[in-house]
Amino acid sequence: MKFDLNKGISIQIEGELGKFNTLPIEALVRIAESLQNLLITIAKSDLDSKDPLYLDDFKIELSGFKQGSAVPQFVFTPRVQTSIANIDRQRKIVSQKFEKMMSLSDKADYAKINDFYPDAGRRNQIVESLYEFTNSFGDAPVNIVSIDKNKKTNHLFKIKKLKPEVKKLLITKIVESHTEAKEEFGVAKIKMLTDRQGKTKRKIEHIYKKSDTTLAYSPTVIVHNETVYNLQFPLRSSLENENDYFVIHNEMLEIIGTGVTEDDAERNFAEEFDFIHKRYNQLNDNQLSEKLSTIKLFLKHLVKSVE
Repeated sequence: MKFDLNKGISIQIEGELGKFNTLPIEALVRIAESLQNLLITIAKSDLDSKDPLYLDDFKIELSGFKQGSAVPQFVFTPRVQTSIANIDRQRKIVSQKFEKMMSLSDKADYAKINDFYPDAGRRNQIVESLYEFTNSFGDAPVNIVSIDKNKKTNHLFKIKKLKPEVKKLLITKIVESHTEAKEEFGVAKIKMLTDRQGKTKRKIEHIYKKSDTTLAYSPTVIVHNETVYNLQFPLRSSLENENDYFVIHNEMLEIIGTGVTEDDAERNFAEEFDFIHKRYNQLNDNQLSEKLSTIKLFLKHLVKSVE
């Protein structure tokens, strides 16, 4: 690794913001808070859920301030709240992933975030936090640097802004339609007619256009790869078609599945369900917010068996 957050990282801030070798307090607070939020988001997303996780141990502190424009130095807090044996390993993993994020920032190659976080749940949180951090410096040129024993400054990574339009692409996949025919979806009200011989005929009474109604998606079985979740009762969710893109949304679980087709949306929904079921059940209640603890309890009653 080029740097270790246990030893600290130095951020060189140039331009108008750092030209006096000082930083306004509000700028320092904004930068520090956005950096801390990014590191904690990485910890929540990348650390093994089987290990104990204490997010306070990933907070940072200001450990130095050097001249040469403004160069604040941040380090993982030495005020460790726990004595778990794997804290150094956990911090190393977070440092490594943060370094990879800064490597992408150096080249403005943010599209590769999809490779690190293929599932939408984690990716969206990382992108939001990374956007906040890379934009916390305003228009000032910024570099992560190392300072050797001779006080020589060596540039490691240039921090380039994650632009709003790139952020939107990373969070919401935009699909262009190349079909000339326009498809329209709806719900039909059908009357079932049975004659004396027992034969059944179906008569369409009314068709409700998709623009007039929201379809229901209520699976009793959810399948993701080799895992099968058998549910106690239907998971009632909404299915909508927005701009030729299918969206399945469950408000209770706060998960969304999207896709070009209904099957794609169902697969994406199953992936999100699988992720939160495994993630929440591997965390203790004291590691979850009140809302997430409620979702975890709901999942416990919802899932009858897992195959």
